[in-house]
Amino acid sequence: MRRARQWAGTADLKIAVFAADEAPAAGVELVGPDTLVVVNKVDLGDPGWQRDFGGIGVFKMSLKTGKGVEAFIAALTAVARERLGAGDGAAALLTRTRHREAVTFCREALDRALEARLPELAAEDLRLAVRALGRITGAVDVEELLDVIFRDFCIGK
Repeated sequence: MRRARQWAGTADLKIAVFAADEAPAAGVELVGPDTLVVVNKVDLGDPGWQRDFGGIGVFKMSLKTGKGVEAFIAALTAVARERLGAGDGAAALLTRTRHREAVTFCREALDRALEARLPELAAEDLRLAVRALGRITGAVDVEELLDVIFRDFCIGK
């Protein structure tokens, strides 16, 4: 519980779920501006408790009957799009450190390849760039890369 509360305290977005049939005993302290509050089990009747969450909207739903689920998913989708900048033409976010490092390394290698004075150095930097991308997407065959280089560029034929 302690670790879960620590992670929740640093989360960009929290979803606090409370049952309609019982007043919340814990977790209310984690509700803040970056929280979507869900009151589940409304199929059991209107909650006997009312809580003010500081102007934060409360999504009343029943997972059993599906009531209110679509509205919550729409709101969650809207928040995600707003925060992630997802929209028409938006670039994909790299959420894993390993992926960000690989793309950064790839870009640096490509920059070096463009500035290389010798074709051998450019080819080596291209190989390093492809290898970095391969760490994300899967391995790239070196022979395939060499075929493209020798087919499209005049390097020591």
